[in-house]
Amino acid sequence: MEITKNPDFRVVHMNGVFGTLTPAQGNMIFYTDIFEPRCKTGGQFGEMEPERVNRELQIDVRMSLDDFMGLANWMNQHIKNLEEKGLIKKPEQKTQDESKYSV
Repeated sequence: MEITKNPDFRVVHMNGVFGTLTPAQGNMIFYTDIFEPRCKTGGQFGEMEPERVNRELQIDVRMSLDDFMGLANWMNQHIKNLEEKGLIKKPEQKTQDESKYSV
């Protein structure tokens, strides 16, 4: 096997994902939230406040149902390994507010 990079390959920081799953295929759209501040009215020099958030869609990944389930299993196995080593909290230990990903 040879591993090569597509000319469009890039590294993207993502803040979240949303998508769908049907009996035929799954898709995930990864996004980055970009906070666009403005100078604070009446504030001191350099004080900023949030004006808006731009949700920039990075990539829409579409795959077969088998690939979607394989990816989910792969991610869950990595999570389980870190939980067993005590390096991350188990999901039941997190609050509802800590889950920011939507389906």
